[in-house]
This record gives sequence, structure tokens and C-alpha cells, in this order.
Amino acid sequence: MTKEDLRDPEKTYHKKSVAQLQKLSPHINWKKYLKEQEQKRPSTPSSANRTFFTAVSKLIADTPLEDLKTYLIWHAVNGSAGLLSDKFVKTSFDFYVTTLSGTKVMKPLWRRALGATNGTLGDVVGKVYVAKHFPPSSKHSMDELVRDLLTPTHCALKSSIG
Repeated sequence: MTKEDLRDPEKTYHKKSVAQLQKLSPHINWKKYLKEQEQKRPSTPSSANRTFFTAVSKLIADTPLEDLKTYLIWHAVNGSAGLLSDKFVKTSFDFYVTTLSGTKVMKPLWRRALGATNGTLGDVVGKVYVAKHFPPSSKHSMDELVRDLLTPTHCALKSSIG
């Protein structure tokens, strides 16, 4: 899909039943996939790009199983390179960061560990922070502020000034 199409909800949000997804892409076991992803309500998932799911289903059907396994193993190792031995970390950095982005110096381990933690636990830590430092009275104050900004009087004033 083009960038413009990806921003268009009419083109990207298509509620489908599991049966409809299964018909669209018969070589993907949707029931098993959704169960393993622990979907709470797998009855109407969305398929953003019907052409994509049809093509992936065809790719799965047409590709030897051993090739698919090799591909998935490579992605698992490549995606975990930063968690493996120094040789994997350095090789991954040299290609993805130095070669592709031009960065010469790797961040120290503590910064990489902090980034990984924030990337993995960011929402959980955010909830704890909000519970501790953002009481309901603060939320109420912010809701009032936003409501005041969106009232017709403020909008009319803003349009007459701008």
C-alpha cells in the first residue's frame, strides 16, 4: 500500500471474522495464531491489507517448509543479536548502525540495557508512574483544560485572531 493508503482508515480497517480471514488466506491457521497471541476477542480481527494476506498465504503454500524454517530462525537470531555474545552485538551494530546509519560509536551497555527495558516495559512503568504521580484530581484538571480549549467560544476566538 502507498503511504497515503496506509493513512486512510477506509483502506486499512476491515473487520473480518476468523472464518473470513481463513478464506482470504487459507494457508495461515488463524484460529491457532489468534489463540497463541492470546486475543481476547478473536471473532472480528482487522486485516489492514487484503492483498498482503493473500500474498503471504500463497508464499507459505509455495515455499518449502525448510526454507521457511531457515528464514524464521535467521529472524529470531538477528532480532536477538543485541542479547547474544559480544560478537553478535558487534556484528549487528557494524551493519545496522554503522553501515546503514553512519554511527561510529556504540552506546554503553547501561544505555542499551535501559533502552531495552523501556522498550519492553515502558507501558507497565508508565502505569506505575501515573498511579504514583498523577492523581485523579490532576486528570480532572487536564480534562477541564482540554474541554475549555475545545469550547466554541475559544475556537471562534482563535479563528478570529488567526
